[in-house]
Amino acid sequence: MRFWLHRVWFILWFILPWVCPHISYAQGIEKKIALVIGNTEYTKLPRLRNASRDAFSVARALSKKGFTVFFAKDVTAIKLKEIITFVSARAENADQIIIYYAGHNEIHNGTTHLMPINTTGSSPNAHNQSLSIPELLDAFDIPFAEKAFILDTCLQDPPDTYGSGAETLSLPKALGMETLLVFATSFGQAAYDGVGDHSIFTGALLDYMAEDKFNIQNAVQSARRDVIQASRASQVPVSLSTLTHPFILDAYASYSATAASQNNLIQTYSSSGYAGKPLLDIISSGINPTGF
Repeated sequence: MRFWLHRVWFILWFILPWVCPHISYAQGIEKKIALVIGNTEYTKLPRLRNASRDAFSVARALSKKGFTVFFAKDVTAIKLKEIITFVSARAENADQIIIYYAGHNEIHNGTTHLMPINTTGSSPNAHNQSLSIPELLDAFDIPFAEKAFILDTCLQDPPDTYGSGAETLSLPKALGMETLLVFATSFGQAAYDGVGDHSIFTGALLDYMAEDKFNIQNAVQSARRDVIQASRASQVPVSLSTLTHPFILDAYASYSATAASQNNLIQTYSSSGYAGKPLLDIISSGINPTGF
């Protein structure tokens, strides 16, 4: 009987991501929870070429660091809030929490809102369909857990959407203890989608996440340097932190035996060419790359 139960569990674990395409699960340690979202197929806003690929590669990298990864792509407004509610409940006893988002955003009254794929970007009430950063922070306000929120999204109003009139980006009032909040770019700047398989920021970050063990604050700092160099300061990642000690991401204990081969696999996923000359040439010529 036990043999058949094991077979049934293996089959369910393998096919669930294909049966439920909106959200899939990777095995991991429940003390380490990650939610990774990539929105590409927008119905009213420009399609993003790399957002889902970025999210998938981040999910793979985090799963190798022992995280239980909840991966979602192309989520609607209803699904987005359902997923946040579900994962935040699972994270109540977690020691480490990482939230990654790649997709469009909207700035309303100085507050950033993550945009689901069915948002109506031209509507003055578009922010009512979205998820604000304070709402996201509040959902994962676990007092003693280390938390990192990594947002690969532009911080400017797209030209085909209404202008919010905001001249500054407000600091989140809900930034709790032991929290790192990372934006892939500065206020008023674009977050470039890149010319390779990843955006400039996520491609740079993934190269540092490929290490067996790393401090996520140091990785963000190094990625910032690379993005600034690659974009010639057209994109400057920023971060806010209330962390009081290093936020270390480490691989599985059982992972060390196959570290070399697995590291190569992750490195392959993250070989984005974020510092590629084509993008530099486009930016230096004053041409605005499409697809971000």
